[in-house]
Amino acid sequence: MFGKARMHRGSLALGAVLNGRITHVPEEGAVESSMPILNVNNYQSRITVNLYDLQSRPTYYKQVALVDENWTFKFPELSDGDYELIVQSVDFVFNEERYRIYVINDNIKVYEDPLWDEHRNSTIGKSIDILDIEITETKQYFEHALGSIHEMLLNSPLGFIFENRAYTIMFVLTLVLALFPYVLGFINPELAAEMREIQRGNTKVLEK
Repeated sequence: MFGKARMHRGSLALGAVLNGRITHVPEEGAVESSMPILNVNNYQSRITVNLYDLQSRPTYYKQVALVDENWTFKFPELSDGDYELIVQSVDFVFNEERYRIYVINDNIKVYEDPLWDEHRNSTIGKSIDILDIEITETKQYFEHALGSIHEMLLNSPLGFIFENRAYTIMFVLTLVLALFPYVLGFINPELAAEMREIQRGNTKVLEK
């Protein structure tokens, strides 16, 4: 079960600044991944934090914040209005990835429901000075079996065929036509026998 983000009450007197913090960070070396990723230990660089201005329809002006070495991020100088915050990571799953942000009179309120349904939302109108976003689990990546087969074929002596789409199609069609009589013998022996008789008849006609 995903937890809920913890809201710390407070007000911002010197301008609307949205401060966020990633919590429950796994210890270094605890995250395993089969993906070849650059900067493998710099998990912060693979977290995207985007804030969309919902008043700038239809373009939805986007601001981007970087997660620093202390796992915090900041959006300064927010004007009054509605925003949507989206947080995503290559390595981690968060308790919530989407938040509706409401700024009025230098005060920030966060709604965990992206639909912002005030009749169903239990976190309505909570002012914050720090938004805690909790890591609930790490993402696991598994090698796709089809990808391994494809690489094996490309590295085989027939690899030049599979590198070219036209050659691949012709190779597959030739292989299907060559194997069809044998496969048909298992599926429908009677039909296979009739086709062999027809082939013999055509051969005799050609010999005459």
